[in-house]
Amino acid sequence: GEVGFLPVAPRPLPHGNRGPFEAAWSTPAIAAAAKSAGLDAGGGVIARMCTDERTRTLRDDVLDAWAWAAVVCACVLNPALVVFSGDAVGLDDPARTALTNRIRAAAPSAPDVTFASLGPAGILHGAVARVLEDPSALITPGG
Repeated sequence: GEVGFLPVAPRPLPHGNRGPFEAAWSTPAIAAAAKSAGLDAGGGVIARMCTDERTRTLRDDVLDAWAWAAVVCACVLNPALVVFSGDAVGLDDPARTALTNRIRAAAPSAPDVTFASLGPAGILHGAVARVLEDPSALITPGG
């Protein structure tokens, strides 16, 4: 799915490369908000946001938004497990616990929540697994 296109309110939505949820709650949007709060918004902004008190409100807003997206997905799909990946793995343990608790409190049939352990290398692991499964996938027939 494309959670980034999840509406943040019931109104007509523009269609393009980024949806409203992604525009508001992706790492670049969070970095811009953190920068406005005085936090260096370079790499690792999610991890720094967890420890810098200047971004406490932003951190709580991010956790609320990410939990809301997970709860909406849980209401529609009823998964047994929700896996947070990408920059969400930069959340520290207290933020991970807070996010998990928000989801469990709001989802009618609360899924288990975990965080991907491969981080950005997950895509590479998937590509290697695909090639190991079918080495011919590397070969493109000549045209």
